[in-house]
Amino acid sequence: MTMNESRPVTSPSTTSRALLAQIIAAASIALSACGGGSGSSTDASVGTQTPAPSTSTNPVSGTGSTTSTSQAWAECAKEYGICTFSGTRSVKYGTTTSAVVKSFANGVECNNANFGDPAPGAEKVCWSEVTAAASTTTPTTTTTTTTTPTTTTTTTPTTTTTTPTTTTTTPADTTTVVTSGPTTSATFTSSSADFPNPERGWYVTPNDGEMVASTLSGFVSQWGTRLFLYRIPLDNYRSSALPQSFLDTLNTRFAAGRAAGVKFIVQATYNYDSSGSDAPLSLVLQHIAQLKPVLAQNADVIPFMKAGFVGAYGEWWGSTNGLDASDSSRAAIKDALLANTPPTTIVHFTASSDFAKWFPNAPAAAAAARVGFHNDCYLANDTDAHQFSGLTDPMRDYVKTMTQNSGFGGETCDNVSNPEQRRISCAQAISEGAAYHQTWLNAGYAQVFLDSWKSGGCYSQIGSLMGYRLQLDSVNHVTTAARGTTIAVNVNLRNVGWARMFSKRPLVVTLRNKSTGATITGSAGDLSSVSAGASAQIAVNVSIPSGAAVGNYDVQISAPDIWSTTASDARFAVRFGNADSGSQAWDASTARFTAGTTLSVQ
Repeated sequence: MTMNESRPVTSPSTTSRALLAQIIAAASIALSACGGGSGSSTDASVGTQTPAPSTSTNPVSGTGSTTSTSQAWAECAKEYGICTFSGTRSVKYGTTTSAVVKSFANGVECNNANFGDPAPGAEKVCWSEVTAAASTTTPTTTTTTTTTPTTTTTTTPTTTTTTPTTTTTTPADTTTVVTSGPTTSATFTSSSADFPNPERGWYVTPNDGEMVASTLSGFVSQWGTRLFLYRIPLDNYRSSALPQSFLDTLNTRFAAGRAAGVKFIVQATYNYDSSGSDAPLSLVLQHIAQLKPVLAQNADVIPFMKAGFVGAYGEWWGSTNGLDASDSSRAAIKDALLANTPPTTIVHFTASSDFAKWFPNAPAAAAAARVGFHNDCYLANDTDAHQFSGLTDPMRDYVKTMTQNSGFGGETCDNVSNPEQRRISCAQAISEGAAYHQTWLNAGYAQVFLDSWKSGGCYSQIGSLMGYRLQLDSVNHVTTAARGTTIAVNVNLRNVGWARMFSKRPLVVTLRNKSTGATITGSAGDLSSVSAGASAQIAVNVSIPSGAAVGNYDVQISAPDIWSTTASDARFAVRFGNADSGSQAWDASTARFTAGTTLSVQ
């Protein structure tokens, strides 16, 4: 809404901004998938069987030296990703010009906590040392993503371990891949049920006092969502630095969310009313820099951030310090936010006119910079309360293109001029949700829209389609395999949601012994590469250790989180959009879908 429009005091959030400048035209261009995460684009990996995978790293020794030219290195993960391997290996972390090498056992999470920061402010990468043995035993695989036209990507193997197993065995000889013999296949039934999944869907807004695990868990049950908006309250610091005690409290708040199995859209504001009281630019930039360690420490539960900080409700209008009226101030805050937030967090801004200035005619560049769009008066009238110049504004096409790879979130509102222009019908909400790649929407505001969608019978449908919705179509693999060999499990899936996934999760296949429950796993692919409406075929190589128990194994499929802090927690895993049917069933305790096929290990 504009500064002359008001919202009900009882509203859980607000929607407003100043009249936008004239928007320049933008051509729609083809995009490459860039996603919201910075983890490496992984593909096939060697399967492993372990007694208990760890969610923390195990440093053996470390040095600050750079690598010698005689060493060979292979990229294994981006910053905040997990570099996976068996045994002890040297891992290099940093950039091509500034890096540190340390030794670790059985994998390591690539972050400053484990290595130090060899290149402050730069996006860093992990490389693992390539040994002769590794180069002869590591398989590769091909992931085919079907869009128009079909594209094929071949990438580097990694290893993913999942649920603790009951047996310790020797790693398999991965040079032998079973490619012949009898095969089995299964097809799956889709489901339209609206169930919570991480990093997408309806969101709710707890107040600061409700940011405790028990209360957040109650909201999960009440609202059926795992995405929350947390307003970082800066009201008391409009003229001073943030004390360490305040930053410590924020870490406690995010820890509560992690314990409750939820993730956050965060927004820092100096007020939550129409006063517009905020801080001078220099202090805003200082506060953003002070928040950097907190955001980095909790990157696993912060996939999105609303720009905040400026003006009324932190919505970039009505600033008492004139921050919203200055192009240079807006750009400086944008630059500071992108520089001080984790590379896995997408920062959502609310004025499309800014995109035209920051990334003229380049929605792909905006998405690559982790810039998303937040619409505070979505569907409200022809201009969405002055976020666009009208229904035919060229910036609408710009945003539709940009959000293919950076996401769209927001809320509706009801206190605007020309309410007769509301695009309130189910057909309009579904059409625009798909066009803008809607990822999340406020479940508490505005009630006139929410009530209309509920009475129209589409509220649940909107909830199920927001963000990604990965649906398994079929699976096939050989029926028998000898110990010490590798099989390929071919999984066909599609994304029937409105947006792509923004974390680079691999697809994991688990073989579960029907008698003992012991598991063997392999992983492949990058699910964030499956755009809205696209299909993919992912071949997951699973290596069967030479010491594995003979017998029959269920084939299970999953997509756990990418973070060591949450990867083993089923609440952070993706549930596929499939219905249970006979032996095909979702296991909520392990977050795996049992395919209903069997592999006989001999």
